[in-house]
Amino acid sequence: MGVSLKDIITGKETGGAFSYHLVKITRHCEVPSHDHETQWEWNVILKGTGSFVIQEKETQVTTGETYVTPPGISHTVKAGNSELVITAVFVPALG
Repeated sequence: MGVSLKDIITGKETGGAFSYHLVKITRHCEVPSHDHETQWEWNVILKGTGSFVIQEKETQVTTGETYVTPPGISHTVKAGNSELVITAVFVPALG
């Protein structure tokens, strides 16, 4: 709830090499703790502020910043006082 994901480029289009998505998180909402077993995830903050939690360490993020999550590492993304808009690239592609 409070999170939407739009596929920009799917794994089908790249032969499974990567996928590219637009993620919007409503203010004060979050993408709960999860991991991606085989994918590296690279995110760019397009708009807003929030925090990124990886292995229980919380880091504040804002427009223009990036972060990377290795495969198998649990992470959470939280929006702050405004909507958080992120691009997410997965290598290899999400399902």
